Amino acid sequence: MYLLEFTKTFNQDIDNVLEFIKVEYSSSLIEENLFISLHKKLEQIKYMPYSQALITDDFFLSLGYRFIKVKKYFVFYKILEDKKIIRLSRFLHSSRDWKHILKEEDS
Repeated sequence: MYLLEFTKTFNQDIDNVLEFIKVEYSSSLIEENLFISLHKKLEQIKYMPYSQALITDDFFLSLGYRFIKVKKYFVFYKILEDKKIIRLSRFLHSSRDWKHILKEEDS
């Protein structure tokens, strides 16, 4: 089993999503359903981190980014094999320009 490492940016993304849901939908049920789904997916990758696809773009392949889809969001992560850690980098809505966002971070 791998340990999960939540980056500061990942946690900020989660906070932003929560705030958006509160403002736009005023529904704790939507929040709860999203985070139940997120929790399930994270539990799965702790045991099988390589089961998710690498991003098929030369830039991202070289960095080792993988992703999982959680409802309308993508969780981007890297595997630190030597430490048995999964570093959760970003939690972004699928409609966002995630390639640009990730490239800005790793440039």
